[in-house]
Amino acid sequence: MLRYVSGRAAIVLSCSAVALAVVTLPAQAATAATGWRAISTIGAKGHMAIMTSVDAVSGNDAWAVGYEVTSSGNSATGLVEHWAGRSWQPVKLPSKVAKAWSSAVDDVVMGASSATDMWAVTAFPGAKGDEFLRLAGRTWTTGTLPGSSGSSLVVVSSVLVLKSGTWVFGGKINALSTQLTFAPYAARYNGRRWSTVKVPATGEITGASATSANNIWAVTGTSAVGKIVAGSGAPSVPSVVLHWNGTSWQKAAAQPSLPAGGDLTGITVGRQVLVGGDVATSSGATTVQFTDVSSGSKWSAPADLPRSAVTARTSNDIPYQIESIVPGDHGSYWALSDNLTLVNPMLWHYAGGKWSAVASPSFGSKHRALLQLSEVPGSASVWAVGLIGTQSVAKGLIALTGPTPR
Repeated sequence: MLRYVSGRAAIVLSCSAVALAVVTLPAQAATAATGWRAISTIGAKGHMAIMTSVDAVSGNDAWAVGYEVTSSGNSATGLVEHWAGRSWQPVKLPSKVAKAWSSAVDDVVMGASSATDMWAVTAFPGAKGDEFLRLAGRTWTTGTLPGSSGSSLVVVSSVLVLKSGTWVFGGKINALSTQLTFAPYAARYNGRRWSTVKVPATGEITGASATSANNIWAVTGTSAVGKIVAGSGAPSVPSVVLHWNGTSWQKAAAQPSLPAGGDLTGITVGRQVLVGGDVATSSGATTVQFTDVSSGSKWSAPADLPRSAVTARTSNDIPYQIESIVPGDHGSYWALSDNLTLVNPMLWHYAGGKWSAVASPSFGSKHRALLQLSEVPGSASVWAVGLIGTQSVAKGLIALTGPTPR
C-alpha cells in the first residue's frame, strides 16, 4: 500500500480548549459528484479551526487531524476526525490524553495504517520537544520523539505509518550556530521503541513516501518554515533524493538535474518516483513550481507546472511551495501548492502525459487554504484538508474529489 505525507507550510494559531461543531454535508448529494467539494467543516462558531493533515487507508478508513483555538487565543483543542465510509466523525480522546495533547498541539502531521493504528506528531517542538499522539488498538497514548528536546529542536514534516513500524521525518535546527541551519531528522519506531536514524544529507527532509518497509523514498530541501526561520541570508542547501532499502539510507543512484536554486518539497512513489519543488526567479519575488519523474535509471527534465509563477505580495508572505503530490487513478497525479494567504491554493492534475492547472474550488468561501492531499487507495478519489473562513474566524475543512469513498 502506498503511503505518502508531504512537507508542508505551517500555520500557527494560538492555543485553546472548546466544544466542537461538525457539519457533514449529505453523503447522498456528494456520491454523484466527482469534482472538488467540501465534505465537512469543523469548529465552533467564532473560533479558529484548521485541519492540517489527512491520510486514507482505504475507502472506508481515513483519518484527519488539526486543532482549534478560542477567539481569545487562550486555549487549544486538538481535533481528531475519522471516516468509516459514511461521514466524518469526531474522535473523543480519553480526558488525560486529550488534556496532554491539547497542551502540545499547534500544526500537526499524521499517518495511519488502519482504523486502529494512527500516529499524529506536532510539527513544532514545545517545552518537552515534539510530541506524538498514538492509537494502538483501542488505546490512546502520548509521548515525545527522540532527540527533539533541549537544544535539539526538530521541525517535523512527514509521518509514514507502515505495518512494520512508523517513521517521522523533518529537520533538526542547529540553534547554536551563528547562522541558523537545519540537519536532516529521521526517527523510527520498530514496534517497541524509538530510535533516530542517520541520513547522508544536509538540510531538512521535506517529504517522504513508501511502497513497503524496504522501499522508502525521501527528499531534502528547505521547507517554507525553514525559509522563514532561517531568513533570506540562510546558506543554500542542495536538494537530494534519498532511498531506504530496509537497512540504511543512501542517496539515490540517479539524481534529478534541478534548476539552479531549486528546492524539493514533495515526493510520491509507486511505479515511478515523482518529485516536486519550487525555484525562485532572479528577482527572488516570484516562485515557480515544478515536477520531475524517474523511471528507475534516469530522470526526465523538470517540468514547470502550468501558471505556477506566483509573485509574493509582501516580504512577509509565506512562499508558495509544493505541499502534496499524490497518485490518482490510471497513472494520474494530483499536486497542491499553498502559501496560507487564505485566498489561492493551487491545484494541478496530471493525465494523458501532461499537467493541467485546476480551478481552485471556493468551498463556499473565497478565503480558504489547503494543506495536504491523500489518495484513497484503489480509487479515483482524493481527500484534502485545510480551512475556510476569514483571517480571524475560520472552520476546519475536509474536501474531496472523485466518488465518495465507501
